[in-house]
Amino acid sequence: MAIEAQSLGEIGRVGTNGSAPNLDAESYRFKTADKVSLPDDTKPLPITTQEELDHAIAVWKERLNLRDWEVRGRLVVPDLLEGSKGKINVNTLQKIATMNVLDPKVAGFEDRWNYDPERSVVHELIHCHMEMFWPEDDDTKHHVAEQAVDLLTRALLAAYRKTDPLTTGI
Repeated sequence: MAIEAQSLGEIGRVGTNGSAPNLDAESYRFKTADKVSLPDDTKPLPITTQEELDHAIAVWKERLNLRDWEVRGRLVVPDLLEGSKGKINVNTLQKIATMNVLDPKVAGFEDRWNYDPERSVVHELIHCHMEMFWPEDDDTKHHVAEQAVDLLTRALLAAYRKTDPLTTGI
């Protein structure tokens, strides 16, 4: 099934009843991906256009060993994100995901000078690995899991940018 044919609502979580989904070889197929040119410098990846977002997703898919995933992203207005800076819907059985990332060019976005869209991309991609373990019906566990994803995001970005996440505000 092509990801373009699915809306955000159609790509859902699996194993939501707490049981492991029934997996077969086809569900967890490995697809070889084209090699992505990884940046050599430590600067944040610019993300102000769809092309730059697609590139950032490709770079971080490679870094996070998500090469066999189909991930599509789009830059969106804040109204579509329910107060967050990014959102992803994941189908772990088919290894596909659709990501919305806050468009940094949105007029009126009060924090756009401090906003790091690459951080949103990395954060949302980490969810691809964590989805099978995500707590569904417990707000406290959900909050703690979200904090763990955010800490991993900060650590990864700091490592690639050669900065200290505690002092740079990543």
